[in-house]
Amino acid sequence: MGSQGISPNDLQNPATLQTVVNNVQTASPTANSEVVYAAVLPSSFSLISSNRVGAVKNQGGCASCVGFSTSSTLESTLKTQGVNMVVSAADIFFCVGYADASCANGWSIDTAARKVSQYGFVSDSCFAYKPVQQACTFGCPQGRHLGLVSHHIPSTVEAKRHILTNGAVLTALTVYEDFMNCCSNNQVYHQGANQPLVGGHAVACVGWDDTLQAWLCQNSWDTWWGTKGFFWIGYGQSGIMGDMYGFV
Repeated sequence: MGSQGISPNDLQNPATLQTVVNNVQTASPTANSEVVYAAVLPSSFSLISSNRVGAVKNQGGCASCVGFSTSSTLESTLKTQGVNMVVSAADIFFCVGYADASCANGWSIDTAARKVSQYGFVSDSCFAYKPVQQACTFGCPQGRHLGLVSHHIPSTVEAKRHILTNGAVLTALTVYEDFMNCCSNNQVYHQGANQPLVGGHAVACVGWDDTLQAWLCQNSWDTWWGTKGFFWIGYGQSGIMGDMYGFV
């Protein structure tokens, strides 16, 4: 890449990335595209550094992490497209997730991604969040925002490509007790032995580092938790990135 005058920042442009991939495939026509992308993608990248993430929020005592991780993923996608918007996590969880999502039982990221594609989303000013089971507030004056479509991401290489060019990836992990107070000062989380199970949790993945062998994710437990609300988690730890969705 250096000999071609192309930097990792240049690769955030999908057309530039595709041109580099095409050039490599032309030189090595038998190379699998997944292998080519793995070779071309930078060894580390953070959407935080490129100002393509929204603010860290706090879900409180409601199991609404899917609403928050989906809204964070959408905000990152919009920022990548040049649009600054605070997306309503309450609308995603209590309206889009009506009859499915609840503070007691949570929700699933696959259903959230599919339904947001179908029904869209609204700004936070239309429906502010409270950490209790809220009745859906219909009739946002600005209307619902449609047009972003979700897709399932089949591999970690594709996840890196999506983060680089399109924004955050919606994913989930299994939380064990030692995760609850982890990850300050950029500590990389690795699940300890014999840790009690807490439950499932949804987050937005916003970067990676191959030297650390870790993903960088945005949580919804306020800025006091982790590293200003973000955390590093080792590749493959606690099921992270086992199921992934992005918006375009």
